[in-house]
Amino acid sequence: MNILEKLAKELQERKNFTLEQKKRYLYLRVCQLFSYDTRWHFCKYDLIGKKAAVLKNEILNNKIDLENVSKFNIICKNYSEDIFSVILNELLNCEARIECGDGEGHYWVEFEENNQTIKADATLGDLTRAKFGFATYGYKPIKKDKFYKERLKNIDKEIDYIKSNYENAFWIGLMGYSYHQTLQNTGLINPFSFLPEEEQDIISKNIIMQEREMQKSSLKQLLKSFPNELQEILHRQDESEENIIIKLEKIKRALSNYNYLALLDKNKYSLKEFEDIKIIVRDFFY
Repeated sequence: MNILEKLAKELQERKNFTLEQKKRYLYLRVCQLFSYDTRWHFCKYDLIGKKAAVLKNEILNNKIDLENVSKFNIICKNYSEDIFSVILNELLNCEARIECGDGEGHYWVEFEENNQTIKADATLGDLTRAKFGFATYGYKPIKKDKFYKERLKNIDKEIDYIKSNYENAFWIGLMGYSYHQTLQNTGLINPFSFLPEEEQDIISKNIIMQEREMQKSSLKQLLKSFPNELQEILHRQDESEENIIIKLEKIKRALSNYNYLALLDKNKYSLKEFEDIKIIVRDFFY
C-alpha cells in the first residue's frame, strides 16, 4: 500500500483544514493504519534465549517505505524515523524532530505549533486508542498547558474524529448485558456520550460495583440452602479476586459485542491484533 499517496488524497478532500488540524488528522490516521509490534515485548534472553538478540535487531532495523507498505506492525523507532516525521515533511512541509529518551531508547516526534512544542508519541497506547475513537495520551505540548486538552478536543470535533465526546462511553455501554441488543434493535444513540468524561468514568465504576453487589446478593440467597459449613467456606472468597473476575467478564463481553458491531460498520476497526486487545483490556481494567 502506498501510504503517502493514500493520505495525500485524504488531505486533498480536507483542503479546508488548518495546518494544525491536518497535523492532528495525520497523527490519528497513522495510529489507525499501524499497530504495535508485539514481538518487541519478547526480545528478552530469559524468554527466548539467543533468539532474543536476533529478533531485536530484526525489529530495530526494519525500515518502512511509505510508498510500499506490506507490514503494518511497528515500534517507536520506525514510527518516528520512517513514518510520522516523514509524513509531516512530505505532505505538510513541516519540520519534525526525532527525539529519544527515557534511558531505554524510546523514540517520539516533536514539532512546533502555535509557539508550542508538540510531542507526538503514538506507541505507548495511541496506536490502539485512535482506532476506537478514544482520547489520546501521546499528543500534547512538552510544557504543561491546562487549556490544551480542551483545545485538542475541539480540534478532534472539527476534523470529525468525534461528534461530541470521545468513545469511552460507547465501551461502557457495551459492557452492559442488555445494551448491545438494544443498540441493534433500536439504533439508540449512546446514552452516556454527551456526559463529561469524569461522569463517564464514575458510571463505568458504578456499573462494575452494582454488578458485584447483585452477585453478592444472589450468592447470599443461594447460600441459605447450603449447610453451615459450606456457607463458611464460600464466604471466605477473596473480595478483590471476585471484583477482578467481574471486571474481566465485562471486558470480555464488551470485546465480543464490539467485534460483532465492527463486522456491520466499516468505520469501526475489528480487534485483530493482540497488542490492540491488550491496550483495551488495560485501559478498562483500571
